[in-house]
Amino acid sequence: MTNIARSSAKAERAASTITSDLAVGSEHDYTTAENGIVPLNERKPWFHFATLWLTLESGFTYIVPGIALHAAGLSLAKSTLYLLLGMAIYLAYGMAAAHIGARSGQTVTLLSRSILGSAGSGVVSLFLIVTQTGWAGFQAYFTVDLLNGLFGWGLAKSSIMLFGCIASVLMVINNVVGFHGIATFARKIVTPILLAWTFYLLFKGIISDGSLLKGTPEVQSALGIGPAMALIIGTAIWGAEADIWRYSKPEPKTYAISYGFAFGAGVVVSGLCGWIAAQIVLSGDAKADTGLAGLLPWMTKYSLFDLKWLMLIVVLVVQVSLNDGNYYEAINALQNVFSGIKGWTRRYSCALVAVLGVIATLYVNSGDNLTGFSKIATFGAIGAPCATVIMAVDHFLLPRLFGISRPLLRVPTWAEAGRINIPGVAALLIAVAYGIITTGVFSGSVPGWYWSTWGVAALETWILAAVLYIAGVAIMRNRQALGFPVYELDTDIPNRPIDIVSPV
Repeated sequence: MTNIARSSAKAERAASTITSDLAVGSEHDYTTAENGIVPLNERKPWFHFATLWLTLESGFTYIVPGIALHAAGLSLAKSTLYLLLGMAIYLAYGMAAAHIGARSGQTVTLLSRSILGSAGSGVVSLFLIVTQTGWAGFQAYFTVDLLNGLFGWGLAKSSIMLFGCIASVLMVINNVVGFHGIATFARKIVTPILLAWTFYLLFKGIISDGSLLKGTPEVQSALGIGPAMALIIGTAIWGAEADIWRYSKPEPKTYAISYGFAFGAGVVVSGLCGWIAAQIVLSGDAKADTGLAGLLPWMTKYSLFDLKWLMLIVVLVVQVSLNDGNYYEAINALQNVFSGIKGWTRRYSCALVAVLGVIATLYVNSGDNLTGFSKIATFGAIGAPCATVIMAVDHFLLPRLFGISRPLLRVPTWAEAGRINIPGVAALLIAVAYGIITTGVFSGSVPGWYWSTWGVAALETWILAAVLYIAGVAIMRNRQALGFPVYELDTDIPNRPIDIVSPV
């Protein structure tokens, strides 16, 4: 009886802890000025992030780059190299984003309020809301389109759009409980399913049909190394990585292990699954449909014993998990904008983002679905990431370069925030404008002067944002011009990065 009582008490404490966590997450999830920094005693262990990032960096969306690399006439070995190179470029940005998130305990948009001022924070919030609801709308439509291909329903585009709008609303539910909801779903459900399915498909292809995977496929749609990197990075990047990493202990090895696991088992394996599927299918029928929706019935037969109900589970679990991440970042941005309103809670942000998700579903998928995908992926790799780079430079480099340090020990209210960090916002807008022009994301054409075959626009914009900001600060070092919060304008500040990990 004693052991039973102890077990019962332990279960009750565990349930109480989970209930408490979810209740806190549904209220604010550390996304307001009053509750905007994740305490060090609430940081999660490394495996939370390894599993969560795997779900955010794998699945059906990440199969698309593999199909594109195959269509570009790249061999399996070269496609693998391209995927690894794309992830190496992303990692250079991702480590900085992770470190400032873990050191500050703040979301990207709350950080922008301290570092870029109220005007800059508004710009960053807008970038994230547009990008992440755009991704959410695309994924909702994409989910229905995948099921349409899987079951051969023959739905018209208007019907797919209708069900996509419904899916975009339902996919918000996990985010009502914030980080705790998406992390639990990822760790307990999504990760095991993803690993089992993608690795089985990969190894079956190599072992059973290895002879079909040799050589170089015929070029169907040429793709230079620059555009290929843009596709891979744009698919994988989130733009608000700090929103996830603020729950981590500030340990670079944790970031590296988690990213490495997610990139290797996620982006690379998913991409190779796409390449292998296209190669095997085309080897049997040169005119076969190699769009993902067209390949899905074959994947079901090849890797899931033709059990469509099992593929249905995989699709739903994976797609809901991806939209967890999309909505999570959009909701955090909305919280930054609206949480100052009396009585506003995270639930209202969830309701608002559901409406925006429907609008995004209608807009992003109104034309060619791949065009919508390309626009979101391209802009998503340019907008918010440039802001994150500028903020990392501000926190980690300015104290060393110019003796200028901006403490991140509290989140300023809108009234306390500086108006604008002039060199920071200028660097952000110029870098983003450069990225938009060179990628032709909205115009549809790349300028003739741009080296489009080799240029990696995302990487160039990140570097440009950092260089312009450092140059601007070298000229303009006044705290008010740099958008310091009002309570830091006249205080003595030590010459080093100051945050919750290393306070004054």
